Amino acid sequence: MIDTIGWIATVLFGLSYLFKRTERILAAQVVAAITWVGYGLLLPATPVVVANFCVAAAAAFALARRRNVGSRACR
Repeated sequence: MIDTIGWIATVLFGLSYLFKRTERILAAQVVAAITWVGYGLLLPATPVVVANFCVAAAAAFALARRRNVGSRACR
C-alpha cells in the first residue's frame, strides 16, 4: 500500500513535465510533492518529508506569484 503511494507520486511528477503551461506544471508538482510528503510520513522518512515539503512550498509560491502577476497585468 505504501509503495503504491510512492509510485503514484513518481508518476505525478513525471506527468508534470508533459504540460506546456507553467501554471499546470507547477500545480502538478505541488500535488506530487504533497503525495511524496504523505509517503514519507507513512514510512516514516524525515528526509523525504522535508525535501518534498520544500518542493511543494517552492512550487506553490511560484504558482501564486505567477497568478498574482497575471492578475495585475489584466488591470
